[in-house]
Amino acid sequence: MYVNGKLSTLHHGDMAYMPRMTPHAFANLSDQPVRFLGPFTPSGFEKFFALAAEAGKAHTPGTPEYAAAMQKVHQQVDYEPLGPPPFGKPGPSACGVSTKRGRHCLKCGKEVSGEKLIELAKKGRIVTLGADAQRKRSETQKRHEAAKWEWRNSSKAGSVSNEIYDTEIQPRLTSITIAEIASTLGVSEPYAAGIRSGRRRPHPRHWQILANLAGISERT
Repeated sequence: MYVNGKLSTLHHGDMAYMPRMTPHAFANLSDQPVRFLGPFTPSGFEKFFALAAEAGKAHTPGTPEYAAAMQKVHQQVDYEPLGPPPFGKPGPSACGVSTKRGRHCLKCGKEVSGEKLIELAKKGRIVTLGADAQRKRSETQKRHEAAKWEWRNSSKAGSVSNEIYDTEIQPRLTSITIAEIASTLGVSEPYAAGIRSGRRRPHPRHWQILANLAGISERT
């Protein structure tokens, strides 16, 4: 695993965190197949693997056609390739049970993974329930309520219908990056990812803004 200039060798039960927009890469340097669980927050980047597989089936890797197809894939998921990382050699295996595949055997690996997930969950709850986090949530709610009130009392209220949003605006949001949606609307990136995928429906005051972002002329 290569993350922001640092090389690490992961074994059964190990976990790595890659902050968004951080240079990273990973590879299996062993002679055995590897499986791992990789959650993405915000969602959206998981489409990369399916799109990359489609490009590999349609074109031979290493050809100009494959490179062009992968460039389109990178643009779709807002991904910037930085070149091959300086991978080192795999680290030594070590566990209570003799194994050639990692630091922990399969049984120990599951236990260690569970313990680490619980530890990370506890840390997350401490942060989200803290006084500073609660204050920020309160300020955000007040700001959004004020924006809703202003919109309801403006001439723009109801200018974009449910049908227009569902059939014309939302389908075009997949061509816009999550970061751009988030910054334009002033919402979090996880929420923006839900808007782009259609899992979340933004407040109607945002519909015309999203229409403009998607290149759709203003509705009157």
